[in-house]
Amino acid sequence: MGVFEAERDDSPMSADPVASLVEADRGSCTPEQRALFRYELARAIGAGYGRVLLLRIARPVPVRGAVRGPAVRAFLRLAVLGAWPYAVTTAIGANLTVRSHLYGALLSVVCTLMLAMAWAGWRYAERSAAPVGEMLCTSPDAEAFVSWLARTQRLAPQLACSLTGLGLGVCSAYANFSRPGGTGTSALAPYLPAAWAGFLGGGVLYWFFVLARVPLRLRRAAHLRLSWLDPAHTPGIVRLCTCYVLVSTGLGAGVVVIEAAGVAVATGRTPGLLDAFVFGFPVFAAALALYAGVQPFWTLSRIVRSYQQEAFGPLLTQVARPPHTLLLDPAMREALETYRSLRALRTLPVRTWAILQYVTGILASLIIFFLQGILK
Repeated sequence: MGVFEAERDDSPMSADPVASLVEADRGSCTPEQRALFRYELARAIGAGYGRVLLLRIARPVPVRGAVRGPAVRAFLRLAVLGAWPYAVTTAIGANLTVRSHLYGALLSVVCTLMLAMAWAGWRYAERSAAPVGEMLCTSPDAEAFVSWLARTQRLAPQLACSLTGLGLGVCSAYANFSRPGGTGTSALAPYLPAAWAGFLGGGVLYWFFVLARVPLRLRRAAHLRLSWLDPAHTPGIVRLCTCYVLVSTGLGAGVVVIEAAGVAVATGRTPGLLDAFVFGFPVFAAALALYAGVQPFWTLSRIVRSYQQEAFGPLLTQVARPPHTLLLDPAMREALETYRSLRALRTLPVRTWAILQYVTGILASLIIFFLQGILK
């Protein structure tokens, strides 16, 4: 008998290792409990269509007529919602310079991107409720997670962030118009693009921070239900990683457009307040891109690594100096090969080089933005 051979057990359960794994998995949580929690999580996410301010803004304004295809209609609807302040400003013939027109057009692109990200992100979250619910259903903190998600949909914090963003947008527009060489307008219409961008941006920032906290909440949850053989490819982990890939892409594009808008506004005669906003806000956007686009991957990787250490810990022997005969036993060599295979498992379904490339791209765009501002 080999050193690692277990005593013979003729029970039906031990005759089929796969059946033993399936039975153990079923014992952790009944199918009814899993289905009920998946329903509760999906219902909490679905309620967001009527409670999330950005989704309520993006949902109306139907586009009908000769336009065919739901994707095209959705794009036109979001474009109208993003660009209407700049269209109104241009239609009334406001006295704007070429730079102001470029700035207003870029703000319209940013608004359209923000609304598109909000709508697409929530639709993706709704489709991800089932795999994430499967991962959370055995945790005693599952109900607390659903309650936290419901609390994040309250109108008061969303409206506070949106109004704060609106105020910052109006202040930045005032600093731009009142600077030497600015239009110096006293009309309200030219402030619309910046006010609308600030209002939407405040809501988007709120949900970026909420989304970035999801992995942190999951890490605090006990007894997550991960795939034993390859926890990094648990369907819930894969769905979350795909979600944060989309978030990172949108954030990266937003940082580039915001920096382009800053270059369009910045001149050699800008006052100190406008300089602080023009150079400070892209830095804040880049920091947010790193926090909401990189921190979730790092936290999910720690969740998987902790699970691996807990699941594979019993394979580690406590013997400091094993006997020579034990090292020569074929079962020992098989155990070592199994352990090496388990230790070689990845902690994320996303390549590390892709995350590093994203960080490098954000930092490089920020460096180029500052160089352009200094060389003006």
